[in-house]
Amino acid sequence: MMAETFIPDNIHGIPVGFYTDRGIAALLRSFCRYPAAVRFIADMLE
Repeated sequence: MMAETFIPDNIHGIPVGFYTDRGIAALLRSFCRYPAAVRFIADMLE
Protein backbone atom coordinates (compact mmCIF):
# COMPACT_ATOMS: atom_id res chain seq x y z
CA MET A 1 0.00 0.00 0.00
CA MET A 2 1.39 3.39 -0.99
CA ALA A 3 1.22 6.28 1.44
CA GLU A 4 -0.71 9.29 0.25
CA THR A 5 -0.04 12.94 1.01
CA PHE A 6 -2.95 15.30 1.56
CA ILE A 7 -2.74 18.71 -0.12
CA PRO A 8 -5.18 21.10 1.59
CA ASP A 9 -6.81 24.24 0.23
CA ASN A 10 -4.09 26.67 -0.83
CA ILE A 11 -3.36 29.92 -2.68
CA HIS A 12 -1.08 28.26 -5.25
CA GLY A 13 -3.72 26.69 -7.46
CA ILE A 14 -2.79 23.15 -6.47
CA PRO A 15 -5.91 20.95 -6.46
CA VAL A 16 -6.99 19.75 -3.01
CA GLY A 17 -6.73 16.00 -2.52
CA PHE A 18 -4.67 12.96 -1.65
CA TYR A 19 -1.60 12.26 -3.81
CA THR A 20 0.63 9.22 -4.19
CA ASP A 21 4.36 9.62 -4.81
CA ARG A 22 3.69 9.67 -8.55
CA GLY A 23 1.01 12.30 -8.07
CA ILE A 24 3.42 14.47 -6.06
CA ALA A 25 6.06 14.07 -8.78
CA ALA A 26 3.50 15.19 -11.37
CA LEU A 27 2.59 18.23 -9.25
CA LEU A 28 6.24 19.18 -8.89
CA ARG A 29 6.70 18.96 -12.65
CA SER A 30 3.57 21.03 -13.25
CA PHE A 31 4.52 23.74 -10.76
CA CYS A 32 8.30 23.74 -11.29
CA ARG A 33 8.23 27.39 -12.43
CA TYR A 34 6.50 28.48 -9.22
CA PRO A 35 8.96 28.22 -6.30
CA ALA A 36 6.35 29.11 -3.68
CA ALA A 37 4.12 26.26 -4.85
CA VAL A 38 7.04 23.82 -4.84
CA ARG A 39 7.93 24.94 -1.31
CA PHE A 40 4.30 24.43 -0.25
CA ILE A 41 4.31 20.88 -1.68
CA ALA A 42 7.59 20.17 0.15
CA ASP A 43 6.08 21.43 3.41
CA MET A 44 3.12 19.06 2.95
CA LEU A 45 5.56 16.15 2.61
CA GLU A 46 7.07 16.77 6.06
